[in-house]
Amino acid sequence: MKKYFHLFTLVFTVLTLRANSQEDFFKPFSIEEDNPGLKINKLFRDHSGYIWLGTSDGLFQFNGIQFTRIGLPSAAASIVTAIGQDSLNTIWVGLHSGRIFSIRNLVATAFMPEEGLPKKLITDFVADGRNQLWFATGDEGLYYRANNKIYNISTADGLSDNYVYCLAKTSDDNLLVGTDGGISFINMKDPKKGITHFASADGLPDNIVRVITASSDPSRYWIGTQDKGPVLLDIRERKLLSSPTKNVWPYGQVNDLVQVGKELWIATEENGLVRMSIQPDGSLLIASQLPQWPKISSLAKDAEGNIWLGSKGDLIKSNAGAWSFFRNYKNVSIRKVHCLLSDAANGLWFTPDQGLARMEFNSSHPLSIRQFQVTDPQKHTDITALYQDRFGKIWIGTMGEGAFRLDPETGKWRNIIENDVIRNGHILSITGKGNDIWISGLNGTTHCFLTEANNPVGSKLEFKNFSDSSGIGSSYVYDIFIDSRGRVWFATDGAGLIMMEQGGTHRFSEKEGLKSNVIYSVTEDSFGNIWLASWNQGLYRFDGHQFSNYSAAEGLSDPSVTACTTTPDGKLIAVTKKGIDVLDIRTGKFTNYGRESGILPIQSNLNAIAIDSNHNVWIGTDAGIIEYKSREENNLAGPAMLLDKVSLFLNAIDTGATHAFEHSQNNFTFAFTGLYFTGPEKVKYQYLLEGYNKEWTQTNDQKINFPELPPGTYRFRVRSSANNNFQDGAEANFGFKILSPFWVKWWFIAGIILAVLLLLFLFVRARDKRLRRLASLQKEKIEFEFETLKSQVNPHFLFNSFNTLIDVIEEDPKLAVEYVEQLSAFYRNMLSYRGRDLIKLQEELKLFETYLFLQQKRFGTSLRFRIQVTDSKYLNAFLPPLTLQLLGENALKHNAISKETPLELNIIAEEGKLIIRNNINPKLRPERGEGIGLQNIVNRYKLLTNQEVKYHVVDNEFVVVLPLLKEQ
Repeated sequence: MKKYFHLFTLVFTVLTLRANSQEDFFKPFSIEEDNPGLKINKLFRDHSGYIWLGTSDGLFQFNGIQFTRIGLPSAAASIVTAIGQDSLNTIWVGLHSGRIFSIRNLVATAFMPEEGLPKKLITDFVADGRNQLWFATGDEGLYYRANNKIYNISTADGLSDNYVYCLAKTSDDNLLVGTDGGISFINMKDPKKGITHFASADGLPDNIVRVITASSDPSRYWIGTQDKGPVLLDIRERKLLSSPTKNVWPYGQVNDLVQVGKELWIATEENGLVRMSIQPDGSLLIASQLPQWPKISSLAKDAEGNIWLGSKGDLIKSNAGAWSFFRNYKNVSIRKVHCLLSDAANGLWFTPDQGLARMEFNSSHPLSIRQFQVTDPQKHTDITALYQDRFGKIWIGTMGEGAFRLDPETGKWRNIIENDVIRNGHILSITGKGNDIWISGLNGTTHCFLTEANNPVGSKLEFKNFSDSSGIGSSYVYDIFIDSRGRVWFATDGAGLIMMEQGGTHRFSEKEGLKSNVIYSVTEDSFGNIWLASWNQGLYRFDGHQFSNYSAAEGLSDPSVTACTTTPDGKLIAVTKKGIDVLDIRTGKFTNYGRESGILPIQSNLNAIAIDSNHNVWIGTDAGIIEYKSREENNLAGPAMLLDKVSLFLNAIDTGATHAFEHSQNNFTFAFTGLYFTGPEKVKYQYLLEGYNKEWTQTNDQKINFPELPPGTYRFRVRSSANNNFQDGAEANFGFKILSPFWVKWWFIAGIILAVLLLLFLFVRARDKRLRRLASLQKEKIEFEFETLKSQVNPHFLFNSFNTLIDVIEEDPKLAVEYVEQLSAFYRNMLSYRGRDLIKLQEELKLFETYLFLQQKRFGTSLRFRIQVTDSKYLNAFLPPLTLQLLGENALKHNAISKETPLELNIIAEEGKLIIRNNINPKLRPERGEGIGLQNIVNRYKLLTNQEVKYHVVDNEFVVVLPLLKEQ
């Protein structure tokens, strides 16, 4: 062999992880740019998923993009030291001063129990299953609220120490209390029961317990101490399982703990974040340290699995080690990685810029690296394929120098030259299973069957070549994959997907649903589905019968997928130009990772992807190697959809209590958030108001207003997505009803109709009654006039008038002439006035005087009358015509008139009334009358006025009172 085809090995071993070997993604967020000295004391994730920050200058809520300051009323020194939440979703906030506030709808209310508040700082909150609130203090022990009263538990009640740092509720409603004197166990259902302890006498390395947090095992809790670091405690057996570093802890005070998979993340007071690997026996090994932020006060894990670190001035986001980046290791530059291989010993083989290297790991962290040189460095040959056969030998495919076989233990290798497809060829893929080895390149595809004789690297290999005529259909085979059933799949350029089974081949076409004829990669999931990465059609899933496509509509970030693989826990990892997409195969939901996760736009090579025995996925790019740890706690559900506030005319309403509104309450505003800390800037929304519109509307806004909604039944629905696939996105909704105004309700309309019908009926009835009354009055008027006229044309009246005239003619002819003139004027005026409704009193009196003149000539001095009306206001008043004449006739008719019994008529006017009086001289034989004269007067007045005609007998006088009217 040529001298430059030699093998050399460089081994680097590290005792602790160096910052330039493995990089995790950390992104700081500045809370207030003008307040760089702001210190985070406490981080808390509420039930909805929001992150709350208790700081040295108040309280904040964080949604992944912006911080919302929550005003604390009358809190001069708003140093927040504790945050908690009860089962009613009320946020509780404790201050350094001992003050406590409750938060509902981002509005703070001071907690003012009758018993008073502590005078020392509040350190922690926890709520039990009965919604009793427990809160710890610095130097006043423990308090709990029950039945609107608060009770204190202190050393006098058996507490280990009055300075309490932390609280933790167990699944069986016991309370773990961390104090300056160790751990106290309290029964939350009956706090008066005896309190037990676990302290240094029981094996606790340090009595000052600053933090207690649950582990993945509900019976075990991590205990963070002041000086001795973290330890694991079994609370059932009251037994300490292990001490992390045999009581040697160099990182100082532990402020917080979070378990992340098989790692324990530790926030320290002076040495930043320390990550420790959890061993099967519960012991801990130092894995890494993050010194950039030396003081980490608090930790919180969001619903997506990200870890948040509280520091001075910054809130720091970490992907919890889900993504790690390898760009260099000591003097080895990890760039332009074209292919990867995880070997049987879990070592990672990769190609750093035309070279070959193997990295060895300890607890998923690099421990050493070894480099190999198998290609001519002067030819700048790229290594494009790696595979480990059943003997542990490494097969290496290159672009231009064919294939090599390497023994990693001895370092011996050889160039495979016994096959025309391989010799000096351009290799695209090498794969195998058992004794079968498949190799594809630009010259075609070949198959090698290993025997026991092929264990040595130098042994001769036997090959069988496949051409287009064999059914593979293309010389360009990008990937070869052998599935769990032994079928061989060929991803080709131009011939699509070819499957070989029992020597026969089948090419899949559009008939089965495969529309792309350029396939880059093939893999199989744990459910037996075959997955394909295509050139421009995204991903395809083959279930044995037909293909289903997954592209942009389903949430894939880019339709060109250069590599894909699956994990045993049901995830598919796809590499695109825009980043890395993770598909939850069971739900069909994609999560896209890009810049927001530290993954810059990558130049990934075809099939530069591998998965190790720990199910970690490794991806080779031009910028280095990316590691993805597939863990169940990495939530791939996408944004959590929260309806933050519903406002009516800009006033927030209680969505849990109010669902019906008056017709005038019709201006609604909905504020919502798609909570997604992994990539909040990617979140988009669609909303629909059922009952108002029928189509979903897409928006980037987080507030929608609907003014002047008509009465009806509505449901506001909003959903979010970080990858434009809204079909399976989380949704929030609020149903409500705007009531119709009472005037359009059926009962009101029916009432109106009934009322109208009733009014119409009453109107018709009243009109009919009025017409009948008018007809009756008209009849009475006619009868009155007839009676009046009849009385005047009565033969007795005429006879008496003529007899009187004869007597007057004989005695006084001149008076006779006057008598005739008066009789003529009387009848003329009577005929003139009887057709009018009203005449003036002056005219009526003149007519009555004429009538009395005629009668006085008959009765002489036996008929006397006196009219005492001189005031013009009365003389110009009105009354029905012939009324006085009828009253005079009535008096003459019913009274005896003689010298012994004269008839006296008196007429006066007072207070708007005309009063007619006559004395009563009953006749021996009263005349029969029809009784309609006086009644006609009464009825005529009813027709003209509401004022009544009154008549009565007083002191032997008949008195008639007539109202004097105004002209109508």
